[in-house]
Amino acid sequence: MNLQTFSDQKSWLDASVAWFEKAVNESNHAAIALSGGSTPIPIYEAIALEAKVNHTSIEVYQVDERYVPPDHPDSNQKLIMDHLILPAQERAKKEGGYSPFCCATFFPTHKPIEKAVKSYHRTIKNGMAPSGGLTLSILGI
Repeated sequence: MNLQTFSDQKSWLDASVAWFEKAVNESNHAAIALSGGSTPIPIYEAIALEAKVNHTSIEVYQVDERYVPPDHPDSNQKLIMDHLILPAQERAKKEGGYSPFCCATFFPTHKPIEKAVKSYHRTIKNGMAPSGGLTLSILGI
């Protein structure tokens, strides 16, 4: 285990972006799992605006979700879209490139809970199989 402490938020975010870049750029097929909540928001925003990656096919999965509609203010899907995926797409448009996030697989809260769990389990199992698992997971507190 490598435990690091940071004296300020900028140092923490710079290190987080560097870890993200290293993990993704060293992978042939990048698959990341993202958490909701307020803790990872600054990391998502920093990655969206600053990360330099050599992929245009990073798969995004959720670590957790609240059982609410995707546009609900408490939805982790909305949080990930608003703070990472959409800003990365806007950055790519401005820079004349492509967003590195090719496909995001979100928990299907439109289904009954039992079906949603089974469906997402299948999606994760089948989706991550070619890559051999996750490249990186970002968790909240």
